[in-house]
Amino acid sequence: MAYSAIVEQWAEYGVGMAIFILRIIARIKIVGFKGFTGDDYLVPFAMLFYTLQLVSHQIMHDNGLIIAIKPDTYYKDFTDSQRDRAQLGGKANILSWISYTSLIWTLKGCMVFLYYRLTAGLKARKFVHITAGVILASYVGIILMILLNCRPLSKNWTSPYGTEYCVNNIPHFAVIGPINVVTDIMLLCIPLPLIIRAKLPLRRKLVISVLLGGGFFLIIAVILNNLFSLMYKFDGLYGTFNGDFIQFGMENPSFVLSWGTRETFVAVLVVNAPCIKPLISSSVWLKVRNKTLTKVSKHSIHSLRARTPLPPNNNNNNLKLEELERGADSESIMSEYRRDPSFNSKRAMLSPSSSNEDERRSISFLPVYEMHKGT
Repeated sequence: MAYSAIVEQWAEYGVGMAIFILRIIARIKIVGFKGFTGDDYLVPFAMLFYTLQLVSHQIMHDNGLIIAIKPDTYYKDFTDSQRDRAQLGGKANILSWISYTSLIWTLKGCMVFLYYRLTAGLKARKFVHITAGVILASYVGIILMILLNCRPLSKNWTSPYGTEYCVNNIPHFAVIGPINVVTDIMLLCIPLPLIIRAKLPLRRKLVISVLLGGGFFLIIAVILNNLFSLMYKFDGLYGTFNGDFIQFGMENPSFVLSWGTRETFVAVLVVNAPCIKPLISSSVWLKVRNKTLTKVSKHSIHSLRARTPLPPNNNNNNLKLEELERGADSESIMSEYRRDPSFNSKRAMLSPSSSNEDERRSISFLPVYEMHKGT
């Protein structure tokens, strides 16, 4: 079967939506609906924008793109039906830009909320606030640019009345691409110092780096998307009209649009991976939990009990330790610990000055990341 760009896009969309659903299941399993935070509420919006992006791509695949038409050359030879289809494709192009930007920036917002939880009590939280402000301001600015780049808005899909500047969307690539990369770099600058300072085995650091440092892959995807899209715009901008749909050189518009879909697919995978990890690993942790408690945690807990008065309900404390090993949300766990009378004494014993490194490793605020606030 011949390669189909639009089929590839829908296949990636299906996998991406499955990833979103897995994330929701993981969060419900780990923290419950009551433990949902800002990023969990952004996920439905991300799913909506993802769907709109693929719908707009399908419309452009079926009807063509106005940006592939050279003004006063082919457009004047169109029939009324062909002209209507070309303009419908141009309108879908605007929807595609808006949905693409909204999806990418919503996913950035999810990462901001995740890092906000991870940096509780750390100086890095101030940079999280700055990054959040830059992301919000850049999103508003980009949406305004898309809508106001050409006035009236209809110039974006009419030809020959519209100009090449309007219908070719070159300003969109020139503005959105660099801002996208800059904000991704800002997001990367939040977890990397924490990972570097964390006193963890190299293998675990590498796993955490892949989970929280996936922005590197996303930056590469952004660059490739802009590079190949612009290359096809300049090399095959004024392709031929074959009487059925408008083409970019030898490929239909779906080939160019597929790079945008690949970028969003990578973004969906990178952003949701940290939240899905506990769900994937929980079965493994359950199998090794007894061994872990016997070799390390059991000794550490007995040591803590010998030095620290525990509340009467010891089973509740054991349950909290099990929740931590499953990767429960740090915010909800910490709030529960703060209500525990023994929390302050435990925290003091788990400080960097503690002589028992096993104790510090056996009680971790977030096993997925296992970064200690004292490091």
